[in-house]
Amino acid sequence: MEEILKNLCSSPDMLALLIDEIPAGRLYRRYKNADWCIHDHLKHLLETQDIFTQRIELFRDNESPEIPAFFPGASDNKEDETQEAKDVPALLDEFKTIRTKQIELIRNLSGEVSQRQAVHSEHSVPLSFKRLLLHFLSHDYYHIYRIEELGTFKEENIKAW
Repeated sequence: MEEILKNLCSSPDMLALLIDEIPAGRLYRRYKNADWCIHDHLKHLLETQDIFTQRIELFRDNESPEIPAFFPGASDNKEDETQEAKDVPALLDEFKTIRTKQIELIRNLSGEVSQRQAVHSEHSVPLSFKRLLLHFLSHDYYHIYRIEELGTFKEENIKAW
């Protein structure tokens, strides 16, 4: 579990290092083969942090948590409009701040929470707390990769997802 937490802690810093390597003109650029620009990926990462925190709290507060599906863009969340107005450095700072709070929340959980199993509306097998954290991490890495692709690849090599 500690290795997962270490990687979750480092995701915002890895993302910031990557962004530093990307020409500023590409941060908001839209490509024909990609639905989202880099800024959109960052907004999505922030949007999902609330969902991740809620899921950690579901595990903390329920012996048998039930996890609902999440569909990006399906809510009437006014926070989305707020994120739209933020520039890339502000989004990165907020991601790091939220992630730090999430790690603190996780570290303060009792040992029994890590043994709980949740029912997820989209999964065919129970969701362990460990797999929940691994899902957070793979979600970070997926978007970090997409940001690298959008920021550094030739346009003809950017693939639709």
